[in-house]
Amino acid sequence: MLNCGLVTRSSAVILLLLIFVQQATCHAACEYATTMGVSKRSPEDEWYHPPSHPVHRLFARQTPYGEKEKFPKVASKEWYALFPETIDPEQDVYIPQAWLDALNSVKAAGLIPDIPRSKVTGGDPVYPNGTDPLSQAVCSSTYELKSGCRHSDDVWDAPAGKVGISFDDGPLPASPKLYTFLKEQNQPATHFFVGANIRENPQIFLQAYEDNRDDIAVHTYTHPYLTTLSDERIVAELGWTLEIIRVSTGGMISRYFRPPFGDCDNRVRAIAKHVFGLTTVMWNKDSLDWELPQGPITSEGVHKNYTEWYSGPKSPGLIILSHELTPESVQAFIRDYHLIKENGWEAQSIPDLFGGGWYVNARNSSSEVVEGVQVAQDGGKPVWNGYDAETSSLGTTTRLTYTRTASGDASGATSSVTATVARASNSASSSRSLGYGFLSLSIILVFSWTVYGLVF
Repeated sequence: MLNCGLVTRSSAVILLLLIFVQQATCHAACEYATTMGVSKRSPEDEWYHPPSHPVHRLFARQTPYGEKEKFPKVASKEWYALFPETIDPEQDVYIPQAWLDALNSVKAAGLIPDIPRSKVTGGDPVYPNGTDPLSQAVCSSTYELKSGCRHSDDVWDAPAGKVGISFDDGPLPASPKLYTFLKEQNQPATHFFVGANIRENPQIFLQAYEDNRDDIAVHTYTHPYLTTLSDERIVAELGWTLEIIRVSTGGMISRYFRPPFGDCDNRVRAIAKHVFGLTTVMWNKDSLDWELPQGPITSEGVHKNYTEWYSGPKSPGLIILSHELTPESVQAFIRDYHLIKENGWEAQSIPDLFGGGWYVNARNSSSEVVEGVQVAQDGGKPVWNGYDAETSSLGTTTRLTYTRTASGDASGATSSVTATVARASNSASSSRSLGYGFLSLSIILVFSWTVYGLVF
């Protein structure tokens, strides 16, 4: 006669094996969904700004949800039409309302110190009487050697034994030779680009970004002394540079910024940080290559500087101010590049020095833009890619109603769209919880069936 208890127990074992396989499959799928949706790294390791960072709202895609933003071809007529030729200090410049709103918001929160504008009359920036650039309240980078004021948010030194490879002022006609050399050496670099130079030399820009896959950072749109500008003009200089980089790279939002002439104070760095999420990068050695070829420094003088620093102490590491400004400045770097490895240094791009990401929303220039991190909070309300949202739970989906100001529409006209979207992280969590629920229920059932078989 068939032993019912044996059959029941055999069935139970088979059921447990099936459950184990199901859980393993679910776990892999859930982990994938979570990884694709929201990074599992700790905040210290993340290479993008956290979802709450307001910079995502300033450069939100202006397309209905579910449609990937389409960017015009670089150097096309449509591309040129998106950006100003220059930012003339004597003329008005269009500044998107979202940028101004962000500025006003952080000013209202008391995050932008009230420091008067400086003036430049042929030398260093000069502040009005009663404003001490050497004070901690102002912390002028121009006077850093005199004051010793290095703001804790700024990057000045590389880690010991490392050299940060970066260049200012490109892209320019002198740049292609540098890019070819860097590519031959397999050497990543950070380029602090001038926005107007990108517009003027788009094909050279593409060599740095598409061919070399180098890090593209911000050096303002027209290379002004930033401490001489109004808050709004600083926003325009940074914002338009970020925007031309974003559109020209398929959506990358730079996270590093170097002020022209090193001219920065607590007002400028606060606007860069709190409005655009930019980290200010300075330098601890100036090659003076920007004086070439006119002088007073000579090519041999620049060579002497590089030789002295590369053969010197390894701590702190080096962040040398170098330029892709002229053929002479480019050649000076190429000539002395071999000294880096010969003296035991490790050369990296600026973000790679610290193991961080190159962009707000992408690991580096070879990565895809991460859409999933562009969820922010605005007054407790979820925001997705810059849209205010009203949410309602629909199982593993969320209904989002978006209202936004139309891009480039100075009239403030608004448009809205409603969409139901899958949230990868929520789906993963729900799937995992559901799987664990099935596992618990199955264990209870198996135990019950086993007891029944033993008794009967």
